[in-house]
Amino acid sequence: STSSGGVGELDIKIDQFFFLPPRTIIFSYSSIPPTVPSTTSPTVPSSSSITESDRLIEREVRTVPNFASRVIKASLFVSTNVCIGYGSIILLPSVIRSYKQEHQDSVDEGTDLGRCQTFVQGNDLLIIAAVTGGANVIGRPLGYLFRNFVTFRVLQSVVALTTALSYGIMLTKPGLVIASVLMGLAKLSYSIQGAEASMLPFDSSYFGSTRLASGAGIVSSMGMLGAILGTSLAAFFAPNIAVLVTLIISVAQIIVICFMVER
Repeated sequence: STSSGGVGELDIKIDQFFFLPPRTIIFSYSSIPPTVPSTTSPTVPSSSSITESDRLIEREVRTVPNFASRVIKASLFVSTNVCIGYGSIILLPSVIRSYKQEHQDSVDEGTDLGRCQTFVQGNDLLIIAAVTGGANVIGRPLGYLFRNFVTFRVLQSVVALTTALSYGIMLTKPGLVIASVLMGLAKLSYSIQGAEASMLPFDSSYFGSTRLASGAGIVSSMGMLGAILGTSLAAFFAPNIAVLVTLIISVAQIIVICFMVER
């Protein structure tokens, strides 16, 4: 009878165990008491408990005046920068091909072999790689470095003026070698300026924290339109016309920079 009583008590305990909620089961065999919702107000975390993510969140609300004017000027600055830079990628092969075509016309080689010499090939590809890739590798770090020591309007005006002078000299047809060097200088200027153009759309001190998303979206969209304009200009127009229009865009960019007094 004793054994049957013990078995009965065991069955009761097993039934009680399996019909308990999971949370009760866990704390029935744990030394840690179940947590009870606190009715007190939450305490402010101390400086030692603040994580890195907390430090990245800007809690200060910042508003700026003349938001529309700031967006327009920033959009023009970024779009002209992207237009010149993206256009130069296609413009340089067109300039090389035009110089080679003029050379073939001067020696009057109308054969198929002579026409093949006007294609961009061989050493021309090394020139394009040096101008396009090398200028970006050197120019972008210089842009981040210079902006810490030179004010915005001074630095960007000098850079834009360098671009304008490069394209202005190219209109005189100085020769393939000099034209390639000038294109490299213009590409270097674009890369230096690109450091500022990449950070400006996301600068809360320029657009304010309350309307930063709107400003960044508009400026980034205008930058895409500038890329379309630059590549279309270099692809569908003669090199001399593309160089002239790019020169005008560079001069317009200098004017825009001079009016960016908020930066």
